[in-house]
Amino acid sequence: MIRDGGLPPGTRLPSIRRLANDLGIHRNTVWACYRRLERARLVVAVHGGGVFVYDSRCTRLGPLRTPGKRGESPGESGATRRGWGEVRPSIRLYLLEPWTELRTVLLSELRVRAGLQIQALHPRFLDCASGKRAWRDRGLFIARRAVLERLRSERPLPRRVFQLGLSGGSQELAIVTQLPSHAVVAVLTRCAAVRQYARTLVRTSSRDPRGFTSPRPADEAGVIRAARIADIVFADVVCTQLVERQVCRRLVQLRLLSTRSVDELRRAVKCRAE
Repeated sequence: MIRDGGLPPGTRLPSIRRLANDLGIHRNTVWACYRRLERARLVVAVHGGGVFVYDSRCTRLGPLRTPGKRGESPGESGATRRGWGEVRPSIRLYLLEPWTELRTVLLSELRVRAGLQIQALHPRFLDCASGKRAWRDRGLFIARRAVLERLRSERPLPRRVFQLGLSGGSQELAIVTQLPSHAVVAVLTRCAAVRQYARTLVRTSSRDPRGFTSPRPADEAGVIRAARIADIVFADVVCTQLVERQVCRRLVQLRLLSTRSVDELRRAVKCRAE
């Protein structure tokens, strides 16, 4: 499927545990298969993000590390968490985000769409010794506008700070407005703020409010039910794999970052690396 184009570059593959459970095989077998795919330069494993179909933008691949200790799954070993096959840029990239759920979603979306290896940090990290060293490093700091404004009020910011631009739901709103009034919209995300914003956006998109459901990703039964009854399902990068195999009429990936912001970040990283 990868070679035939059925799985486009950047597509996230199932986790080792999930694929082993679905196929009824041992996790070591799945790990060995992913290792073989990576050696064939068909997939790439990203630290903290999962295994993705190889993208030509990601040119620096590392070896797939060996499984962890006895009784530990290869997908859960310490070596794997540190990254087997990481994409390492020539400069350090730091994502500053105080909200845990939003930090996870933004980090995954940046890795998938921009193809960059980024380290996520809480802004309070800059107050400790390690954070101060990172602040003096030649790396590039990435954050939303609200986070940057708060940081500017506390300390002078260097020039190597990039402001992320959010999409504001423009793409999703254009799709929802074309749906009939009796349609049901489902949104799957781990971030409560994004879930609340999507609920308000859908219900105010027209005079006839459309049905809306947004189960928590941990509620597997609720996710399956939403995927089956909804006319369209919006899912962020982290939750897309939850409904890939479910019977849903239409699945659209929810994008928090604007395309322009992602392109500008790529150019900024390239210029700073040069």
